[in-house]
Amino acid sequence: NNSMVLGSINGINLGTADTKVGINTTAPDSLFSVANNFMVNKKGEIQYSNPSKNMIYMFQSGFTNPDRMIVAHSPSFPDYGIQFQDISDKVNFLSGGTPVMTVDLLNNSVGVGTSVPNSTFHANGTVAVGVGIGVIGGSIGSPALLTTTKVYLGLSPAAGADHYLLPNPATCTGRIYYMRNNDNFISSFVGTSAGLICPGSSNCLASGSFYELKNSTSVKTIIAISDGISWIIGKID
Repeated sequence: NNSMVLGSINGINLGTADTKVGINTTAPDSLFSVANNFMVNKKGEIQYSNPSKNMIYMFQSGFTNPDRMIVAHSPSFPDYGIQFQDISDKVNFLSGGTPVMTVDLLNNSVGVGTSVPNSTFHANGTVAVGVGIGVIGGSIGSPALLTTTKVYLGLSPAAGADHYLLPNPATCTGRIYYMRNNDNFISSFVGTSAGLICPGSSNCLASGSFYELKNSTSVKTIIAISDGISWIIGKID
């Protein structure tokens, strides 16, 4: 066999056992190891030691390097994967060379379906949110706490089970709920576990008060936004 072998491979050049190869280590912990900080096993899987800060440096230096794939699918599909653009400081998730999602590191923005996001989050297409239907209420003494991560909540109150509590606004600043009372006979009452309920068109309600979503007349639907202190209520109808 004309192979050049470091160590020995069982059955090659009269080798009777597999051995490991180490650089700067006398006790390599993998098939190939550099100081036991960079390891490669028989499957070609690569591992770094836990203290290693940087796995890969893409460039030697500079800020105007050409676009480079961080990870590409294969030699046959080199433009499917993750690309870094040094000049514009963007990370692109590519499909056939076309950005599917772009993270703009320079402008702190993300684009889906666009490589030039004009807002913190820019979706060039439809957007779906979590939907919760048939949300059951609780009693006035023990309201149902809305801990769901769904954005749209279809409330289903019942007699004696028609009260709801939004979470503490301080724990979810910026969160938005779109809520509708889906019952045509029983009203829903929405309060908060902390802070105040502040209807957009009037003063904040007294602490512990509930905002009514009526059964057959306005207002049945609201949007609730946490400002970090209270819940701001906007009437939809």
